[in-house]
Amino acid sequence: MAERIRFETENFIKNITVPSITNTYSPVSNSDLIDSLEESLNIKGYNILKKEYVIGARGNEVYGNWILSSAEGGDIFTRKERYEPGDMQLAIGFQNSYDKKLKLKIVPGVRVCICSNQAMSRSNISIFEKKHTGDINLEFPIFIDNSLGELDTMYNNFKDAFDRLSQVQINKKIMSELAGRLYIQEDIISSEQVSILRKEIINPTFTQFSEDNGYNFYQHCTYSIRKSHPNEIIDKYTKVHDFVINSLL
Repeated sequence: MAERIRFETENFIKNITVPSITNTYSPVSNSDLIDSLEESLNIKGYNILKKEYVIGARGNEVYGNWILSSAEGGDIFTRKERYEPGDMQLAIGFQNSYDKKLKLKIVPGVRVCICSNQAMSRSNISIFEKKHTGDINLEFPIFIDNSLGELDTMYNNFKDAFDRLSQVQINKKIMSELAGRLYIQEDIISSEQVSILRKEIINPTFTQFSEDNGYNFYQHCTYSIRKSHPNEIIDKYTKVHDFVINSLL
């Protein structure tokens, strides 16, 4: 039986007991990670619109997802009555653990407003990924400080990729073949997730994604993996992104 995951508050996440440091293990406290990320975002002019946290392994594994806006321009999407398929907001996802099983990962991305689907990539974007060893507590704040200036460029890269995908017309037969590869050949999505993906291809939850094109197929894929476990969700988002981009562009 698969482990049940649950959403938790930031206060709960910060107060999970941090394990002791050893000669081979350097834990990063959730509190230090959250505070460093928030401080750097504020300095660089970004507002945090929403925070979500999911835990697994009895709190020893955490996935955080923050939605951002520019402090200078505000967030036009909070004021729109109806979202368009291409409306996106900046986002940052991060993974941390206290059980020595997961690397610390910090990955900027975007969130599609209609469906709240995430998009993350390892291509042309600075990400942090490191085992809990050595000087990790010195390294991750440096990464945060240096990388967050790239968020606008990253946003434009996603927008360009999505614009090109929207011009790629594919029928449901091709979508089905790609879904089969995601499940069987690439082992990116699970049997439960491929069932969700099949449903989205045939009858999308969001009617704005009903047209048969590459961008909408991307949204079907990310919708199918959105409830993944904290120990795999970042990898699934980045692998889905690479798969769809490499297959269709």
